[in-house]
Amino acid sequence: MQQNETLQNEQIKKQTKMKTKILISILLVVCTIGAFAQFPKPEYYLKDTIFNFKDNAMSDWSIKNYQSYYMSFIGEYKQAIKTMDGIYDNTKKERLSLADSMAFVSNYKAIDATEYILKRAKNKKVIMINESHNMPQQRAYMISLLQKLYNQGFRYLGMEALGYDSLLNQRAYPILGTGWLLTEPVMGNVAREAIKIGFKVFSYEIDRNEAVVPYNPENAFSSQVGTGLEREIRQAFNIMKIFKADSTAKVVLFAGLGHICREWDGYMMASYVWRFLGPGLKNRPLSIDQDRMIERSDNDIENRYFQLANADKPTVYIDSANNSFRNEYLSDAIDIQVFHPRTKYIAGRPDWLYNLDRIPFYIDSKKLKIQYPLIVKAYCKGEDISKAVPFDVIQLNDKKEKKPLLLKKGFYTIELKGLKQSEFIEIEVIQK
Repeated sequence: MQQNETLQNEQIKKQTKMKTKILISILLVVCTIGAFAQFPKPEYYLKDTIFNFKDNAMSDWSIKNYQSYYMSFIGEYKQAIKTMDGIYDNTKKERLSLADSMAFVSNYKAIDATEYILKRAKNKKVIMINESHNMPQQRAYMISLLQKLYNQGFRYLGMEALGYDSLLNQRAYPILGTGWLLTEPVMGNVAREAIKIGFKVFSYEIDRNEAVVPYNPENAFSSQVGTGLEREIRQAFNIMKIFKADSTAKVVLFAGLGHICREWDGYMMASYVWRFLGPGLKNRPLSIDQDRMIERSDNDIENRYFQLANADKPTVYIDSANNSFRNEYLSDAIDIQVFHPRTKYIAGRPDWLYNLDRIPFYIDSKKLKIQYPLIVKAYCKGEDISKAVPFDVIQLNDKKEKKPLLLKKGFYTIELKGLKQSEFIEIEVIQK
């Protein structure tokens, strides 16, 4: 009897802990939706404009959250990270003990992340990769994987960031309105590159107009559409539409943060996708985290294993059983944890963009009559520049600043936009 009561108490504690985590998740979603309703439309604003945005109806948390996103939209990645760090986990991390450090070094060896991911993904129906919404480095890495995953038979790319753009695959490039986070050029290029390779890109986010997907109300912590369990289950339900139309489908999902986790006894999207696919390891989605082992604006708040590893390229650390090291997650929440290198800047631009076979193009300031500072946007030839998400965006503060656009070989329309006027130039980028 006493043993049964102990087990019941443990279950109650576990359920309470789960519900607390879900409540936090719900509150974050509600705050985000509220902030979205107030913030300026998706566009490319000068840094000072972003910094000076104020709205008494919005919390400081919400304002900084979106300031971080808008900084990433114009290629100000350092500032995007710093702004976001100011509102999330900004407490100093405890230093690793000598024993923990030695255990990591002794028990795990570094291997190339892409090589390891491809081996683990080969026989999977679904792989899930997450991203932080203000960290385009993770999106650049996703672009580097696309062709390799296509070569393994994956033909569908589901993007949490994608809205309801029924013409995206036909048009072959994203527009402002395709999805709020696709305003960021690197994320826009995830969709652009995937379609070019041959993927069918689809949205799996909830549609508020469709009928509610039935689920067990006893498991619901909130029945409000768009929050908590409702969102997780309906995302999984929408993903399963691909398998109903194509039973042989192999699907890549590019999700935000914790949606790829198999934890909280099945309270996240990844768990429901697995349930809908059926039991067994073959149907279990491969979950890949690239959100935790990343640089921060202050070394004191970085993960200590990230610092210890000091990876110089996307890296996975494996043990003698070929299992990936995983930190800051429940034991079975994810399968693979990618360690990203610190960003190195070349002429003010991140090295991970150069790694995507980009060619630097410098604006000739001597020929410009427009007043600085400028937002510089590069549009691909053939795309509607009144609507398209640019291929690349930067801010130039004065004529002396030497910061290049990073473009692929081809023709572009360059828009230079100041506070009061704009200029357009046509260019061709040639491989040197």
